[in-house]
Amino acid sequence: MKKMLEVIMQGMADETMKIQASVIEFTANVHRKKKNSFDHEHLQYIYNVFHDVDTILACSAVDDPSRGFLTQFCNALSEYFYASTTQTVDEEGLKIINSCKDLWHRFLDYAHTSESTPDFVLLTCIWRNITRLCTTFRVQLIELEPELATSLLQSISTTIAAQATCLEIELESNDIAINLIKTLRLLIKAYQSIFACFVDYMPQEKYLATLLYVGEISKNIFHKQLKLKRYPEDLFQACEQLVDDVLSLISKTSTQIKEPSSRLSFFYRQKLKECLETPATSTQDFFIVLALLKLYPSDGNTNVQLAKDLDSIFLSYRTVLNTLSSPRKSYIMEYLIDSIIHLVFVAPPSSSVYKLQLQVLSYSFHENIYQQVLCQHVWRGAFCSIWKEGSKLSRGGDQFINCLFKILSTPSNLQVRARNAILDLLANCFDVFTKSQRAKCMHGISMAIESICNDGPDHEATPSLFANLDLLYHLIGARSAIQCFSEPEFIQTHLTSSVECLGAAVDILCQGTDGDRSLENALWRIIDGTLLICRAILLSVEFPAEHPQSESINKVTSCINTVVVGVVDLLSTAIPQSKSTGSRVLESCIEIIIHEFQPSVKQNVNNQYIALLQSTVRIVSAQKWLHFHITKWLRYFVSVQIPQDASEDNLVVANLLCEIFTKLLAYPSPWPVIALTLEAIQVFLSTSNVADTTLDCIHTLLLKHSTMLHEYFTLIQSPNLPQNNLSDRLSQLVLDQDSTFETTMSSISIRVSPSVPAAKRPPTIDDLLQTCLAIKKFKPSKNPRIEAAYTAAATALDSLLNLHSQL
Repeated sequence: MKKMLEVIMQGMADETMKIQASVIEFTANVHRKKKNSFDHEHLQYIYNVFHDVDTILACSAVDDPSRGFLTQFCNALSEYFYASTTQTVDEEGLKIINSCKDLWHRFLDYAHTSESTPDFVLLTCIWRNITRLCTTFRVQLIELEPELATSLLQSISTTIAAQATCLEIELESNDIAINLIKTLRLLIKAYQSIFACFVDYMPQEKYLATLLYVGEISKNIFHKQLKLKRYPEDLFQACEQLVDDVLSLISKTSTQIKEPSSRLSFFYRQKLKECLETPATSTQDFFIVLALLKLYPSDGNTNVQLAKDLDSIFLSYRTVLNTLSSPRKSYIMEYLIDSIIHLVFVAPPSSSVYKLQLQVLSYSFHENIYQQVLCQHVWRGAFCSIWKEGSKLSRGGDQFINCLFKILSTPSNLQVRARNAILDLLANCFDVFTKSQRAKCMHGISMAIESICNDGPDHEATPSLFANLDLLYHLIGARSAIQCFSEPEFIQTHLTSSVECLGAAVDILCQGTDGDRSLENALWRIIDGTLLICRAILLSVEFPAEHPQSESINKVTSCINTVVVGVVDLLSTAIPQSKSTGSRVLESCIEIIIHEFQPSVKQNVNNQYIALLQSTVRIVSAQKWLHFHITKWLRYFVSVQIPQDASEDNLVVANLLCEIFTKLLAYPSPWPVIALTLEAIQVFLSTSNVADTTLDCIHTLLLKHSTMLHEYFTLIQSPNLPQNNLSDRLSQLVLDQDSTFETTMSSISIRVSPSVPAAKRPPTIDDLLQTCLAIKKFKPSKNPRIEAAYTAAATALDSLLNLHSQL
């Protein structure tokens, strides 16, 4: 047999392939035939073939393509073991079968499991056949070799460890990494199959050891995942599937056991109860909880116990997040979403579901941004699965939305964070709402706009009106309602009337209200609401000429620029009583100008650019709470190009811009404002025809801040800057800076080098230098907002350091 196999392997390529295919097909067909008993002669023949194959594999080259034939031939021969109608086998036959199993196991030596390119086909055949042999003859094999399960699981664990090490090395090589993950998934499946096969013969210590192993391997793979970006997407998803396979090992084993009330299920459910009583403090412990949560019962639960378990899970989540320094630590939430949905919507009795929903809603109000995002994902999951359109439970989604609107529209002292959390929830889930649910939201917005346009300053300022204006703002920010905003009927109903009301409100405020604060507030609400409508429609899509409302859109864009510039000027002199209204009005003006009129404004057509700068100087001087919005528009408009025949305007623009820069950089300006301002300075110097560094105003500005940079030059060169949480805190702030920057800033402190005095002070430009250095050494995610902030800060640092070296 050995000589015959060698002849087949050494033949010509085409002939060899045909012969190999014929041999494998013939062997498989013969050995798949059902038989009443085993023949010792056949068993011995198969064993001899296995032994000969082992000898040939040991002598053949690693890259010999004929090795695949040997593997498939052994695979076909093994069908003989599984085709018997009875597993009764005498002692001698069992020894031969066991020897074949050992030879399959020995083939691992030829699979290169310690290398980055293992023989996946050979590994698949090895573990598939070992698993089938163990499953078919488990009673006999365990009697023959009591420690068989332990040795096999140890062998798989060793192979997994070797392949995981290779994965860590090859993470940057996309194709190799994906193949390694594919191999690891195969090995995890083999581990689960062997564990399930022999679980009834294991003591409880082995159950615990397997659970700890699940936690350990999940933790190790997850920490490798933290090093990945979400792109390339296929590698990220493969890694995610691998972790999910590991976490499912226990639950899949439990479902394979014939007796649902087996001691294994009982042991793990008791372990889950223990874990939930003491929240996890490490990543490994948390993954153990995640694995056990897949066994959470679907019935027999009480509302009190479920509420307590949810509290424990969220506390564990926050605790573990604090132990992770990676800015991608939010990845861990993706393994928790399905379990929370199960606990909230499936596990409780029907009478308790509503209470648990409110409990999860309350978790959205927590100051931890990662918990807020997790809750939003839970609700998205509910709308996509439990409450999806056509589902029997879709009415539950309608009731939940009604509940949210009721909370928003009820006069109360609802905290800003809680209100924003509810509005963010509605906006972030808007695209997965049913058609009727989206229509309900848009109807409320339409009613609010019609109220302020039809009734003017006499409109009734109800909580419902405020709620719908806030929802409109959040929908614009989420960009999830573009289709609704671009509907011809919506545009026809609201665009023209909103622009007319906007202009009228601005005119009245400019003329003065004789100190009537009630009238002023009503007019600012009109300005806010109408600007939001204009912003929603104009910024939603590029409207083609054939759009049914193209004429009215063109008419609006031809006149709204002057109105918007007038609103900015109004903001510089008449401050709204509500800061949130003023902030939103300025943001809407900036977005409309950037989207619709950036080229003309940057050329100072009709002196609009200078008018904007003059208004901006007044705003930054008197209203620091608007600084962040000012820096956002500066980034776009500092590349100003004044016509050459308007030289006097050049000096005016330069002086105004330098005055704005100086005020924005003034101590103790917060570092996000400073980061964007420094980027604006860099863009101004490199792109604008106004940026003549011989001008006194520009030279003074650069010299002043160059001195400050020089003071910290040594600090920047230090290799010991703390980087663990710095970039993560920046990404967290950028994600939520629009809504919670002021409240978050007080709780976020940026660590400084030991060489800097530790006196407490507000974050300033000095802290930015440390932040920039950490950012430059960190590869950000593909989130556009986060990456923009990283790029802005790093570019600004480089630019100003270059200026420093030139002065």
